[in-house]
Amino acid sequence: MTESCEHADSKSQLSFKEVTELTNSIYGFKVASAKELNSYADQSFHITVTNGETNSENSQPNQQEYILKIFNSFDSESHSAHILAQIRFSEHLRSRGFPSPGVVRTKDRTFTGETRCGDDSKLHMVALFEFMEGNLLTKADITEAIAYQGGQLLAELHNNVEGYTDENLIRENFTWSLSSLSSLRSHADLMKDEESKSIILEVLDKWDEIQHDLALTPKGPIHGDFNETNIFFKEVEDTKVIVGVIDFNDSHFNHTVFDVAIYMMYMMTCCHEANPDEIAGFCFRGYLSLRTLQQSELDVLYYCIAGRLVQSLLLGLYYYSVRKDPYLLITQKGGQKVLKDLWKKQPCDVLKNWLK
Repeated sequence: MTESCEHADSKSQLSFKEVTELTNSIYGFKVASAKELNSYADQSFHITVTNGETNSENSQPNQQEYILKIFNSFDSESHSAHILAQIRFSEHLRSRGFPSPGVVRTKDRTFTGETRCGDDSKLHMVALFEFMEGNLLTKADITEAIAYQGGQLLAELHNNVEGYTDENLIRENFTWSLSSLSSLRSHADLMKDEESKSIILEVLDKWDEIQHDLALTPKGPIHGDFNETNIFFKEVEDTKVIVGVIDFNDSHFNHTVFDVAIYMMYMMTCCHEANPDEIAGFCFRGYLSLRTLQQSELDVLYYCIAGRLVQSLLLGLYYYSVRKDPYLLITQKGGQKVLKDLWKKQPCDVLKNWLK
């Protein structure tokens, strides 16, 4: 069974009662409310608490809102060291002043707790994070200014982790890593739109061809899911300002250009009023205003964006075939259109437009 198969069928299904009991037993907090949030593989809740002192050295005094994450059983049982490495990675960034939520320590002063749930009583790791004030980019029109700011924030993230090492951030065969893209060929038949399916197969063929070129690009710790569902903004004097990023659950060690491609790709698919190519250019130029890319990275960027489109489309369809949650199809409509439009163009022309 592939990792994507394991992920799709290992999400917890905790009730409000179970969430309240879990939060109290691990963190000593009494839960007043809990709202389940959209997610692919893990179960997350926005919770409010009514009593208890914070257990986090990083939390603000008297904070009453948190995000409770129950990790899927596959990652919890098979990749617990990777989960802890992701938390250490986000805490490192936060210690450098990067705007991301801190982790709340358990009553035992550890980063995570654990629970067993479901008919088979599988293990699920648990973490509690500070709540970030603001709104997700899903609630904003993606403008040129927002795209540019997001690119700058991603560059700041990469600048703050230069030289950072943690062997447990290395994860082979990670489902959402672009390094695993070729393994998704078996899911291609899930795409019923014949034009999209044909392009997907072409992208996968090209992906295999560029592996030598990709190997020439630098590696480092990456966020892995830098998109509109993880980026926060606030209104400041009628202007939208990006204020931070959440969810390091896809963080791992890989080609840094993957993060740039992931960000550009999702901004292209979620901009409803603006031209996707133009928005991608502002994402790119925002990033380049604070950090450079090597020529080897520029050479593969176009294919990395196309590859992430294919990955998001196919995994969304696969997860939906296992669990009928409409959220899993979020990329389908916009993603197929962007993929079709992008694949018609020459990589050199696209890159020239982004750099202008």
